[in-house]
Amino acid sequence: MKKLFFLTLLLLFSNSLLFAQIGINTDNSQPDPSAMLDVKSTAKGVLIPRMTVQQRNSISNPAEGLMIYCTDCGASGNPSIWIYAGGTWNSLSLCAALPPTAATNLIMAYTISWHWNAASGANGYKFNTVNDFNSATDLGSQLDYLEQGLSCNTSYTRYVWAYSSCGKSSPLTLTATTRGCNPSNFMTESFEGAAVGQTPPANWAVDVISGFNATYFASTGAWPTCTPYNGSRMVEFQSFSYSSAENRLRYTVPIPVTGYSDIGIDFAWYTDQGFAGILDRVNVQWSYDGSNWNTAATINRYSTAPEGWKIEYIPLIHTPAGGSLYVAFDFISAYGNNCHLDFVHVTGY
Repeated sequence: MKKLFFLTLLLLFSNSLLFAQIGINTDNSQPDPSAMLDVKSTAKGVLIPRMTVQQRNSISNPAEGLMIYCTDCGASGNPSIWIYAGGTWNSLSLCAALPPTAATNLIMAYTISWHWNAASGANGYKFNTVNDFNSATDLGSQLDYLEQGLSCNTSYTRYVWAYSSCGKSSPLTLTATTRGCNPSNFMTESFEGAAVGQTPPANWAVDVISGFNATYFASTGAWPTCTPYNGSRMVEFQSFSYSSAENRLRYTVPIPVTGYSDIGIDFAWYTDQGFAGILDRVNVQWSYDGSNWNTAATINRYSTAPEGWKIEYIPLIHTPAGGSLYVAFDFISAYGNNCHLDFVHVTGY
């Protein structure tokens, strides 16, 4: 019996030398042939040793490939994973896709232009009406999304993700309520009263600030090719033809806004991807007297979004000091594609 017992021990010991692998799991599966230690779980992870930078530096003769989780080794004292390689400790930066942060949305009765701020390290963004990344619309580097055809006086919730080589971020949840169903409409202009050429319709004038008169009223557009957003006329500012020109297209008669606040202007604006980075643009302006102008926003012609008409809403003023208001579009050429504008409204609540 003693000989059989020792023979059994010898066989077990020999077997452990031949198959010196460890598998830790709940399904009794064998460890992978390439692994000395194979840990399998669908509910738990592996914890490597945790220590402070002082404790890490006290390790005597660390072996090449030694890994620890240091609780205060990273930038600004934050935690990070470290590996000893090449005779020194090296940080394995924790890679995380940070979500974007909310910016100011532009809200109309039937349209919301959703906006967010850039996330550090993001390669692009996705937008969705439901909390589902996989079915979301990929916007590339675009930091806004125009949603039209909404219901007035209605609350909406939307979701935005940043993505990078690290993966996708948690969603940024955006909420907004569309404006009331009956804003007061002070002025509508679709430029139908203008003949093809450079003569503006009634109550409008073109001031040449610098360069040339590059403002036309067109039935078709070129560079890029387009047609009016509404009706048969639109404004075409010929940035394509002039390396430097600035024209102000202004409404010459006062718009009565007494008793109203939250005055805004919306209009159709054509964007395209030609001449990337060339800042052909328009400054949306307002004035109390028609002479001293304030810029409410600058809209660029170039966009990474698919080419086409886009509705812009620009808040102008809150609680105007005077009883009247003037508006203008200050076009600036930078030798890129032409700028196109149509279907202007001034509204208030």
